[in-house]
Formats: sequence, structure tokens, C-alpha cells
Amino acid sequence: MRINDWIYQNCRFAQEQVAVKPQEDESEVQAAERAHNLAISTNRSVTLVFDSGTVDISPSDLMFFHRGTVKESWVYKNCKFAQSIKPYDSQFPRAGGVVDGRTVLNGPVPNTSSISASLLDYTVLPGIREVSMSHFSVPKSVFYADDDYKKSERLAEQIRQSNTIAPLIIVVDKDGPYILEGGHRYVALYYLGAKSFPALVVLDDESLIENTPTENITK
Repeated sequence: MRINDWIYQNCRFAQEQVAVKPQEDESEVQAAERAHNLAISTNRSVTLVFDSGTVDISPSDLMFFHRGTVKESWVYKNCKFAQSIKPYDSQFPRAGGVVDGRTVLNGPVPNTSSISASLLDYTVLPGIREVSMSHFSVPKSVFYADDDYKKSERLAEQIRQSNTIAPLIIVVDKDGPYILEGGHRYVALYYLGAKSFPALVVLDDESLIENTPTENITK
């Protein structure tokens, strides 16, 4: 059973509210545009339901929708599938302005385009998260070329002097977390003896759903 079908059948909120889900020949972006038009014409919020979660669209919202973006909506907080996401909130808590003694740089997270280029269905956890170094292997397994380790050594010195760090991007799939972007920063932090780092955390929904027992979705 598809996740959006499960939501329609089992969540009273989804049944009682005006909701739109992508049609068979319709992209999620097209469905979002249709939901936005419906919100304007009915002057009420519309819930867009798709496989990786929901987006609540109000008449005043600008049309700003990206595949994989999920707001902290009712479904995120209350539906069974969304409940399966909640452990990641505690595993990867929201980061403050300083992580492990280093100031987190503000601004766009570098190389976020790699997310949509690498994953089909995904959920980005809201905000920047604090991620423990213990989730990952020692640096010798990160790169193959010596030049990469030399670059990381130089970067480690830059981080030590500036005491700042830009968030990495990690992906969580059925086998656990891995680094999608920021390998050099990770190795540099390892050299510096870091215990944690800031990161944008992305859930690989396709992998995680495949690894979820069927009864957790259909019941």
C-alpha cells in the first residue's frame, strides 16, 4: 500500500481536511500548483499528500515547493509512518549556533543540489542537526587518494584557526547514516578530535520504507 493511500484511509485529519494528492500522470510540482489554486479559490488551507509526507498550503503561500521538502505538519507529528521519523529527531537533535565548540556558519548549506541528484524520494529533517562523529568510520575509509587527505589536513588547520564550520550533508538509509557532502570537512574534524558536527540530515525514504515491516504501514 502506498503511504499516501494509508494516510487517507487511517488519518481522520486527512479525511476531514481539503486534501490533494498527485494524480497518476501528474508531477508533485504540478500537484502543488493545483493545491495552491484550490487554496486560493476556496480561501482555506489545502493539504498536499504525497509519498514522503505532506505540505500544508494556505491561500497566502507563495508557490515555493521542492520535491522532498516536508513541513512539520500534522501528519509528521501524528501519523504512524511519520512517527517512524521521530526517533531521528532525538538521534540528531537540532544544533545551536555552536557545535562542539565551533561556530556554525550561517547561510545556505553547501551543495544541497546533490540531494535531489542522488536520491529519488527523501525527507529533509527541519533545521541544522548535531551529528555525532561516532556514527562514521575512521578517515582511511573515506578517500582513496592521498591528495584528499592532504587537503583535509590543510582544511583542519583552517578550521582550527577560524573555529568555524559549515554544515555537512548526511543521508540516513536502511544501513545507517553516511556523508553525502562534506567528506573533507569530516576528515578535518576527525584530525581535530571533534566529537560532533553540524549537518543537514536527509532521510532516504525509499530505502527506509523498503526496510519497514509491512504491518507498520498498513495497520
